Amino acid sequence: MLKVLIADDEKKVCRLIQMLCDWEKLDMELVGIAYNGIQALEMLEERKPDILITDICMPGCDGIEIIQKARERAASLEVLIISGYADFKYAQSAIHYGVSEYLLKPIKQQELMDTLAKLGARCRQEKARMDASHQLLQYVEDDNMRRRCRIFFDLLLSTPRRPVPDLETLNEQFRYRFVPGVFRILVLKLDYRPGKYDEKAVRSIITGLEEKLRLALTQCCEELELCIDGDMCYIICNYKDENGHLFRPAVRHAVEQINAKRFQLWEARFSLGMGRAVNDCCRLYESMEDALEALKERLLEGCEKLLEPQSTNGQVNRSQIIEDFNNESAKALELLDEQMAAAAVAKLKDTLLAEQFVTGADLIYVVNTAGIHAITKLGKQSSSDQITAFLSACEYCSSAEQLFDVLQQKLVQLIDDRKQQSEEEGRKPVRLAKQYIMNHYMEPVTLELVADKVGFSSSYFSSLFKKEAGIGFGEYLMQIRMEKAKALLKGSKTNVKDICTEVGYNDLKHFTATFRKYTGLKPGEYRKLYG
Repeated sequence: MLKVLIADDEKKVCRLIQMLCDWEKLDMELVGIAYNGIQALEMLEERKPDILITDICMPGCDGIEIIQKARERAASLEVLIISGYADFKYAQSAIHYGVSEYLLKPIKQQELMDTLAKLGARCRQEKARMDASHQLLQYVEDDNMRRRCRIFFDLLLSTPRRPVPDLETLNEQFRYRFVPGVFRILVLKLDYRPGKYDEKAVRSIITGLEEKLRLALTQCCEELELCIDGDMCYIICNYKDENGHLFRPAVRHAVEQINAKRFQLWEARFSLGMGRAVNDCCRLYESMEDALEALKERLLEGCEKLLEPQSTNGQVNRSQIIEDFNNESAKALELLDEQMAAAAVAKLKDTLLAEQFVTGADLIYVVNTAGIHAITKLGKQSSSDQITAFLSACEYCSSAEQLFDVLQQKLVQLIDDRKQQSEEEGRKPVRLAKQYIMNHYMEPVTLELVADKVGFSSSYFSSLFKKEAGIGFGEYLMQIRMEKAKALLKGSKTNVKDICTEVGYNDLKHFTATFRKYTGLKPGEYRKLYG
């Protein structure tokens, strides 16, 4: 609703304007009446109307002066001058200040309503333009913020590593407000079943978590930068040394707040890794590496909690464990035995979890390396794609159990693929043999000849052909020749003797006997019935 202010030293005129206007119909509200220029200026400042209805001649400050000062304070103000005929020429000088609507006294209701409706339309159009302009500026500002954030985190996650600028350069180049003190990185990770959510849903979930973190950390941090990338949210925290005791409780409070609304995560789980505190922004790499390592501990410690890198007093012999598993899994892959593969994974899991100093990083390294070795060993052309998919599936795991399940599923898939490949390899020589027979059935074709063509001994090829085709080699060759003979008898006038030769028989008597056995009719009888 637009706001209107009336300024006129004649009270009767003010009351008349007030009574003549249907304010509700105009979608306008009368916010004040001023009876002199000074009062009008005060109300303009205080009530900020959209439309000013004013007279020219008023005590204290005339209408032109009011319009001039009002324009200086609110450039978008619409002004309607109401004046007597004698003042009309004087009123025309107000055009210099953007006044375009004049009414002469005595005031007519319809003319007043039409003029206010016109001014209202201009006001709303200008408001819409200003809103659009503000939204555009906000979008540009948000886009600049996103690009600023993206550039900075690309720097931290780059390979090879590039140096982080010093504090002064960061503030100047990226428009941050970092202060000398402590720098720390948190990394929030969302775990869910691959394919469960689309990109928009993941973004929605993690944005909700980001807002809770931002709200909790703003209380103790001088500057924050958050960047969402897929299922990860990276947070740079900067706080003064004296606020160090407030930081960890604030982070834990954020985790509790997120846990309190777990229903918003649907079936997803989250973990928050915290890097070490560093006193120089140039060392943010160290904090980033710590936070990413800390996230791996969710496999052992569980999700929905604050995680930090584990400092161990010992070291797991990863190489030996991987070598032992590779030997076990190689036998399973060679024998195409799924149960043996499952047993190898179970043994690997028991071995790792029994280690006194095992970490989440150990589990991920061993499983990733073992999976890549198994995929590469099979030597399929798509192995690089399989490795990428396998590593991605490992990244979505939120427990050790899930991680080893992914490894077992990959081994089973590899075995199934190899079985299918073996079956295809077994079918290929039979397929080649059938193709040869189709092209050469009219020639002398023998089992030994075709077996030699596909590179097998005649005895092995005979059993292989019968297994794949369901019938023996000789019977298959005979069927092909008989079907060709039937086609010639029905579709041509070629004599039976020539047909006998064309389908690979040298003895007409043998051909006739074989045809009768196959169809129940002699060649001549068949032609009479179907030719």
